[in-house]
Amino acid sequence: MKNGLPKKSERMENAELARQQKNYLSKQNRIRQKNAMLQGGGANGTQDRGAQHSMASRTLNPYFNTNFFAKWGELTALYFTDWAAKKIIDIPVEDALRKQFQLTGISKDDAKALMNIFEQLKGDKQFKRAMKQERLLGGSVIYMCVADNAKTVEQPVDLKMLRSQRDLRALNVVDIQKIWQSKYITDVFSPDYDKPQQLTINGSIVDHSRIICFDGEPLFNRNTANIYQPQRVNPSGFGESILTPLYDLLIRVNGTQEGAYHLVNMASVLLAKVDDLKTLVAGNAGAMEKLQQVVEQISLYRAAIMDGQGVEITQHSASFGSVPELVMTFLIILSAGSDIPATRFLGQAPGGLNATGESDLENYYNVIDSIQRLKIKPKLLQFFEIAGTCLWSFEGWKQRAEAFDIEFPPLHNLDEKEQAELNKSIVETYAGLYSDGLLTMEQTLKELEARKIFVTEIDIEKIVAEQEQKAQDELLDGQAELEKLKQETEK
Repeated sequence: MKNGLPKKSERMENAELARQQKNYLSKQNRIRQKNAMLQGGGANGTQDRGAQHSMASRTLNPYFNTNFFAKWGELTALYFTDWAAKKIIDIPVEDALRKQFQLTGISKDDAKALMNIFEQLKGDKQFKRAMKQERLLGGSVIYMCVADNAKTVEQPVDLKMLRSQRDLRALNVVDIQKIWQSKYITDVFSPDYDKPQQLTINGSIVDHSRIICFDGEPLFNRNTANIYQPQRVNPSGFGESILTPLYDLLIRVNGTQEGAYHLVNMASVLLAKVDDLKTLVAGNAGAMEKLQQVVEQISLYRAAIMDGQGVEITQHSASFGSVPELVMTFLIILSAGSDIPATRFLGQAPGGLNATGESDLENYYNVIDSIQRLKIKPKLLQFFEIAGTCLWSFEGWKQRAEAFDIEFPPLHNLDEKEQAELNKSIVETYAGLYSDGLLTMEQTLKELEARKIFVTEIDIEKIVAEQEQKAQDELLDGQAELEKLKQETEK
């Protein structure tokens, strides 16, 4: 010190420390801002005061990452390392394709032939893969390997050239990083407006008739998205990941669980207090080692040796308080945000005295039903158009396609009593229609068979023929009896 002032070296050192502290605080402030959902007074500043909040213009959410390869990599890592993220992606897809869909409007033999092609090409597996990639990364496509004698895949599929089942060779799932939307309809007055005409896959232009596109349902087309979402040009033109709006909540759920885990580790901390710890550490290694062994033998998780009076060993217990409820609350919020009921997402029984969980499951099943009708069905129809043409030629499939349809069985399973009551009601309804002459016996039996009332397979034509023969015999017997009665009356 000189004249009460620090030396030059000390002043320089203090200035360096001040600079480092300023940089540190600035860095901490930036980190807080990136992790904050809100910005404004108190939301991302160094003081938590103020009420003028607005949504943050940028967070660590992958949505704001303009490097799409890094973004897709981060989402993929989240899927494979976080159980909640994996469930959010997988559960709706697995439930939507849990039960086998039915092909209606064609004969049983034709339906079986189409399903054989679907199974041979592992259609169920490939549709699941494509739908999961769509939910995770925003989109994917299934490329149909069709042998229609076209020179390039840029040309539309020539359905009239398909004559054999072998003409449909494979269903290949192509992930998003290999896809570029090269051409789509921009005429707002066209019935096909905003639909892709061609996609570039691995550098090759592919016509849309050769692909089944899972586009992630983008809210805007590419031109509009570039205006509303500047500097975020999605090369594939697909939508966003299902995890994007849930990303910040997923981080908070994991953080809450991790905090609870650390609290468990600190649940029973052993404190060993010894007199003059500094002297013991410096001059008596044997005593220190012995003390450490004692502490390790007693403590299950963690222990610490501190200065104290004499030798004293105490236990410090952590208080869990409402931590379990807090963890579960975050998980229930995540369940609600993902449109998956807690009974399905967490395997948790409904809460409350009068709660049954039926309303939640009913709403969820309605969501799955919309996925089946609006997403899966149109894509299956596109596949079966190619498969049917390969089996029966263009004209043969055209005749069958008029009544062809796809139906998904309900996800809700009735118990045996409920199913028996439902079957009884159905049988009584159709029996009444038959008695009133509104349906023939053949029509009635076909309706009951379509609703799977019969456990064993029945021969409707044989039953109808037997009943008609029985009715004919009864008519003849009646006429004979009437003739006999007439003769006796005349006598």
